Amino acid sequence: DAPAVRLTTNPDGTAVTASYSTDGQQFATVGRPAPLSAFGSNLRIGPAALSDLAPSVPVASFDWIRFDPDGSGGGGTTVTDDFDGTMLGAPWAVTRQEQGTLVVNGGTLQIAAAPGDVYQTRNDAKNLALRPAPTGPWTATTKLNFEGTAQYHQAGIMVLEADVEAGTPL
Repeated sequence: DAPAVRLTTNPDGTAVTASYSTDGQQFATVGRPAPLSAFGSNLRIGPAALSDLAPSVPVASFDWIRFDPDGSGGGGTTVTDDFDGTMLGAPWAVTRQEQGTLVVNGGTLQIAAAPGDVYQTRNDAKNLALRPAPTGPWTATTKLNFEGTAQYHQAGIMVLEADVEAGTPL
């Protein structure tokens, strides 16, 4: 199996924890849980690649993304996007899309880690492929191939408030 990243809410759906895996089986936690209330009430989630102000622009390749309910019997079904086609369909929306730098092709979503960020007062990240976050407890997992070559190159799954396009700092 390939490298994967995962976001998981706690059992009551109030906080999210990030983790990664080099083999797609064993996941290690990154950082500490973040309260979902800090992100606002209109959450969006999806694959992202950023490079802040790095001079190079590597490409992140996402083979699929899967949203699983927590399994507690609270309802919901697993949703998987295998990125088969030539464009993202509903319910995906792309924020600040740059021509030719977000491509769906050959069963992958390829996002160039273009200059931009959503850190502190910056809100200029490009090619944010977002959809509404599931309600209640959930896990989002993606298979990701990315080789950052400079400081601040990053790729993974992002959670943020829906009004990012309006320029509101997160």
